[in-house]
Amino acid sequence: MDITNMNIVLIIAAVILLAAIIIGGIRGFIKTFFAAFSVMIAIFLAVQLGPYLGKVLQVTPIYTSIEGSIEDKLDARAEEQSQKVSQQIEEINTYPLPDSLKQALVENNNNQIYEALGVNQFNQYVAAYMACLIINALAFLIVLILSVIILKIIAASLDLISKLPILNGMNRLGGIAFGAVHGFIILWVLCIVVTIFSWTGPGEWVSAQISSNIYLSWLYNNNYLLSTLTNMGKMLF
Repeated sequence: MDITNMNIVLIIAAVILLAAIIIGGIRGFIKTFFAAFSVMIAIFLAVQLGPYLGKVLQVTPIYTSIEGSIEDKLDARAEEQSQKVSQQIEEINTYPLPDSLKQALVENNNNQIYEALGVNQFNQYVAAYMACLIINALAFLIVLILSVIILKIIAASLDLISKLPILNGMNRLGGIAFGAVHGFIILWVLCIVVTIFSWTGPGEWVSAQISSNIYLSWLYNNNYLLSTLTNMGKMLF
């Protein structure tokens, strides 16, 4: 077997999903359901509170550093910036990003967004847009992790509930089902991490691995969590 032709990211994703399913079966329905449900609550909190933290981070050196780094990358990709909209769309389609994010870049490539971002050139727009998105994603992950930690403390009190006789019959099967749900949520969150590092060397490699596989591409392009982060209204206004 040629290891160089193996999709390492697919293997890792499959291991994560399989591990979540197995752990769900072992832990049982109640604890796995609460784990998945608590993550959903944490995601809800992150979606609602993340933009506020994101706006704070946008006025820090972190934002300007990310924006400058991405703009340097874009300038290195082409000697001249694309002027026509059709050329800009072609350029966007070459970026190491999921289709949903490329579409968002195309849709927001207009004078109103340029003015809101304080830019006047295409590369500046892409760099500022991606910097806003990455900052929003970082804020989302910070709130998510803090929320999960708090909810995990609550989950520690569920040991007795999972042992109730009325639940034992469906405990394992339900645990497997919600383990799968939990696994997909974890993969969605990891896709956000990939997007944060998409303009780095390792990030571009992972993105290429994702693009080369139909299952990973579907998972990445149908990421509800990522789609909530591309809302320019929440990022800018």
